[in-house]
Amino acid sequence: MAMLPEHPIRTKITEYPILCGGPSYGYHTDFASFLQYNLWPRNTGSTVNTKPDGTLVVSVPAPTVEYFGFAETDLDLLTQSSVLCHNDLEPHNLSVEKISTEHGNEFKLVAILNWDQAGFVSFAFEVARKDSHLGFQNFNWNWYDLYRQLAGHHLFATPGYPIWSKLIRCLMAVSACRQAQEATNTDGKAQLLWLDKEDLTFCTLAEEGWVKMHSFLTFTSDDNSEIGCA
Repeated sequence: MAMLPEHPIRTKITEYPILCGGPSYGYHTDFASFLQYNLWPRNTGSTVNTKPDGTLVVSVPAPTVEYFGFAETDLDLLTQSSVLCHNDLEPHNLSVEKISTEHGNEFKLVAILNWDQAGFVSFAFEVARKDSHLGFQNFNWNWYDLYRQLAGHHLFATPGYPIWSKLIRCLMAVSACRQAQEATNTDGKAQLLWLDKEDLTFCTLAEEGWVKMHSFLTFTSDDNSEIGCA
């Protein structure tokens, strides 16, 4: 089909392509810009600064002072590994249908709904959002536990694990800072009370996320003697 000369097709060439982000996070050419936009000044108290060598340093003042440094190689990996993530995979966003199989009744995933929080980000970012929203926007522990186990296995098996782990710990530190600042308001206090009611603690291993305190076993001296421990 011939094209009318007064309506030619034009290709727009962008000097700086969009590599990560989304409607809720802004669109960015790299993960450094993404972190700067989404961590500060929206979360007051936490700051993001760039050193002359390109290292990005996130400073979190409360509840304990912490610093997280992301070298240029870290940021490049986070940018290059950005994929389309839903960022709010909860039961209310999953449409399923009941089907009969040779094993009995099962549920088949039909659709994933409500993509307003979606974006091209590192999967570790979605995992950290899941961690920080537990007890704040999401309250289904069984779903969180299932999601987190599968996500943890995936992150641990993915090359670059130390960087994924650092990003999760950094975002959770920023979330803890927000909690400390909001402890006197309704939302902040409600989240802390819910986490306490569920007897949850955040594991030092980032691939574990929130865990139930009673899941840790305490061995008595008799137990230790029986298994040959001093």
